[in-house]
Amino acid sequence: MNQRLPALFQKNHALYRTESDDEKLVYFSVRKIEELLTQILLKFFLKSPSSEKDALFDDGKPLNYFSAKISAAERLGLISSGLAAELRTVRRIKKEFKNRLDCTDLEYKEARSLCENLWAPARMKNQPELLNGSFPDTPRGNFELTAVILTSLLENILEYTDETGNIPLH
Repeated sequence: MNQRLPALFQKNHALYRTESDDEKLVYFSVRKIEELLTQILLKFFLKSPSSEKDALFDDGKPLNYFSAKISAAERLGLISSGLAAELRTVRRIKKEFKNRLDCTDLEYKEARSLCENLWAPARMKNQPELLNGSFPDTPRGNFELTAVILTSLLENILEYTDETGNIPLH
């Protein structure tokens, strides 16, 4: 494991612990995760020839959507298929909050079910030394732990991706 990851886990754990409302936690963390994925892709792609409009990333363009960013990053080999699958699950959790008026917390049946399918919590439970504090085995605890892990991994990828898209630690 990269030696920088434990510090990233602790930093991001502190960041996400400050949000007490489930809906705000989901929106904040997904926005942060999507922005990191965007930065990784922007670092990989050549700069847009036009300084005004970006034919890939601007509103309504192909890579303006989180799902498209996940697919592009996976297909370009910037993220693994496992990481892409976890990002898709997190995206689906956000969609539950966005599309259902009665989904106000992570205990909501569909959100809860998606949180139970996250793989990150199961993989990290046996590595408590990497985490500053504990994450309860609840939908919120699983989502929060996943957000911490995804944010940390994407920050690590972003740091080690050079301008040509090479990821030496991937």
